[in-house]
Amino acid sequence: MSQRMFVIDTSYLLELFKVGQDWEEEAHTRITQKFAEEQESGSSFYFPIPVLFEFANHIADAKNRLIVIKNFNNLIEQCLDEDLSFFITPCSNADSISDFIKDLCLVIDRFSDEFVQQQLGLTDVSIITECERLKKQHQLSNCKIHIWTRHKKLKAREPDVELKPFVR
Repeated sequence: MSQRMFVIDTSYLLELFKVGQDWEEEAHTRITQKFAEEQESGSSFYFPIPVLFEFANHIADAKNRLIVIKNFNNLIEQCLDEDLSFFITPCSNADSISDFIKDLCLVIDRFSDEFVQQQLGLTDVSIITECERLKKQHQLSNCKIHIWTRHKKLKAREPDVELKPFVR
């Protein structure tokens, strides 16, 4: 079996942590199971910084925000555990603020030219570009790159088709 990598969208985190009024019990259960199964099989999970920020914005409106913050902090701490394959990924590999701004301009240009018309947001672009980076980095291996999201338009942009996706 090939190695699998999952770039995680805000929608999966909202279900996983039961945030706000939009989460569903069935979705929470299915997504929790998917994480457990894939973690056991040695898959890797990538959390782009823009996704973490977008998710954190939802916490302010959650009635269970203290529990969510605790669980969110645990997730972040798991990214420090070398025995787990949880990674926080930046939206740029820039070495300076100037280089970061140049990268950001490229992303915003691409967002404007390509993704706005597809009704995908800037955070979605960070997920897509992370998938592209991972695919390029692992192009010689049999690694499969997937996006875990509830949104069909974003899911359609994943590099490799997931056999049993869980979307809306």
